[in-house]
Parts: sequence; structure tokens; C-alpha cells
Amino acid sequence: MNPGVFVVLGLVGFVIIIIVWYYVAEEFYTIATKKGYPDKKYLWWTFFFGIAGMLMVVALPLTDATKQEENNTASATQPIPENTEEKNDFAAESVAEETAQEISAEN
Repeated sequence: MNPGVFVVLGLVGFVIIIIVWYYVAEEFYTIATKKGYPDKKYLWWTFFFGIAGMLMVVALPLTDATKQEENNTASATQPIPENTEEKNDFAAESVAEETAQEISAEN
């Protein structure tokens, strides 16, 4: 077999690995953005430094704005009822709310 074939296959493999690695780095950049760090440096840290960049993104704390957003979302949810009576009341309230919303949507 011609040695040039191995060179070409090696280059094609290398390019494929670089492309896949870029998409992996983009996913870690997305994680950093969701944590409140929209800087592109987190994409490049992951791309160039591999596992070290991934660990850095995973170790990023949530920003204050992200924590506040999570607290607002958590306070909007209703607590889970503990006993059967509370479950029945909770279900009845939910059905009543849905019915009221449907009626108001129809009007």
C-alpha cells in the first residue's frame, strides 16, 4: 500500500477529531452560559486544554443572577402535598384552575 494513503487517512482522522472536539467545547460553553458566564473564553479553554477546561467549567459557581432566577422559579412552584387529604385538595384545586383557564380562554 502507498504510504501517502496513510498520511491522507491520518489527516482526515485528525480533522474529524478536531471538528468533534469543537462541538464538545461548544457544549461546555453552553453549560458555562447557563451558569451565567457568557464569555467565549470558556469555549476556548475547553477546546485547547481538554479535560482541564471541562473541569473548570464544571467547577464554575452559579452567578448571583442565575441563583436569583432559580429562586424565583422555585418559589413559583407549589409544595408537594404529604397526605391523602392534601393530595385530593391539591388535585381538586388544580382541576378547578384548569377549568377556569379553559372557560376564560373560550370567552
